[in-house]
Parts: sequence; C-alpha cells; structure tokens
Amino acid sequence: MPSELYNDLNGINGFNGLDGLNEQWAIIYVMIVVFLFLILLLVAKAILLFPKNTRKNSILKYAYNGIQLQGSKEFQTEHFDVLSSERSLFAVIVSGNIDTKPGISIAKLAVETLKNEYSHEPYNPENMEEFFTKAIKKAHKAVSDNGFEHNTPPSIIVVVIENKFLNIAETHGSLRSNSVYLFRGKRLIEVTNRKTISSIQVSRIKLTGDEIIMMASKGVTTSLDEADIIRCLSGVAHPRWRCQRTETIIKQKYLKEQDNVTVVIMEQMP
Repeated sequence: MPSELYNDLNGINGFNGLDGLNEQWAIIYVMIVVFLFLILLLVAKAILLFPKNTRKNSILKYAYNGIQLQGSKEFQTEHFDVLSSERSLFAVIVSGNIDTKPGISIAKLAVETLKNEYSHEPYNPENMEEFFTKAIKKAHKAVSDNGFEHNTPPSIIVVVIENKFLNIAETHGSLRSNSVYLFRGKRLIEVTNRKTISSIQVSRIKLTGDEIIMMASKGVTTSLDEADIIRCLSGVAHPRWRCQRTETIIKQKYLKEQDNVTVVIMEQMP
C-alpha cells in the first residue's frame, strides 16, 4: 500500500508540474498576443495620421503631398488636386479671383474640368502642348459658361510627369501668381514664367530622378525668398514633411498681408 500511495503521489506531482509548465506557456502566449496587438495599434495610428492626400505612384515611384493655408485674405480663392495613373502623375493649382467670394468656385470648377480632361481624354505624351491647350481652354469655357464671364480669368498651372519628363502648362490671367520650382542638387530653378499673361505657355523638362518639384501659389512666392524655399526642400525627407516645413517657415514669417498659400511637392522615392 505505501508503495502504491507513493506512486500515486508521484503521478499527482508530475501532473501539477505539467500544469505549471502549461501555465507558463499560456502567459508567454498572452504576452506575444498583447505585443502584436500593440504593434498593430501603432501601425493603425500611423496610417490614420498619414495625410490623406499623400500617395505614391506605383509605376513612377513619385510620392507627393499638398497643403493649403488661408492667409489674411477674407476668402480662400485657391484649389488644387493631384491624380495618379499607371503611366503618369497629374497636378494642378488654380487661383480664382483674389479677395472675391466666387474665387473658390472658379478655382474648383477649373480644377474639376482639367482633371476630367486628364482622366478621360486620350493624349499624346510627345505632344503635351495640344492636350494642355485644349484642357485649359475648356476650363476657361466652363468658368465663363457658369456665370463667371465678367471675372478675371483664373491663374492655372498644370503639371504632368510622364516618361521621365516634366510637362508644365501655365496661364496667369492678370494675377501672375502661381509657379513651379525644380530643386536639383543644391540649385533651385523657377521653371515657370510669371510674366506670361493670358496666353498658354507650355514647357517640357527632362528629369533625372533626383529632383524635387514644388508647385506654389502666390502666397508662397511672396512670403518666401529663394533661401527659404531651399530650406524647405533640402535634406532627406518625405514630401509631407517638406510641406509641413514650408508651412512652419511661412507661419514664422507671420506676414500680415500674406496671400492664401497652396503648395504641392512631388519627389521620386527609392
């Protein structure tokens, strides 16, 4: 009997030891699940904080971001948008009438017309002048047909990146406000001509892949000098951070007569 009892007790001790081992594994399992949950939570938070208008074109590998600020002007009169397709990247900034309430309506109408042309109308990437001219004329017609014919024509800049070329169209009405900058190495080049009035000017620039492209409205060009813009675009950073840096520098200037600010930054990512 004592021997049988001893064997029984040994069996119980062994069972309790296994229970303890299972309990340890259960604790480790719970810790792993909690750790993975925290990682997923951080990833979800990062996605939510990531600006909605930040995208990356999967073919061209261009990342882009845009911001808008309202300066001391009574109305926001600017509108912008960026579209990405398999073959190209399209960006537009339109400035409507300065200091007038219909300005934003004019800008939005022109942007939607230009986006529609880019999205639905075929074009020859080797002859962008024809596409730009037709699209901008349609935008002006849409503005006129919707009761804004007596307003100052909007200032428009459109950019299409395709086949390693930067294609730019600009027309400034009487505002001479919007501009495109190319930052290559340590050199900043304004590739638009704000002296152009009414007529549509088209230019085409070969890209090497290491450029940063900034589209900017008058609020940027009047607030920041060349050194400021170089500060905004220098260093290794994502376009969203470059936009935030631009916003910070403009706010630090605190210009009382500052125009509305619109910035779009595009950069090829590795």
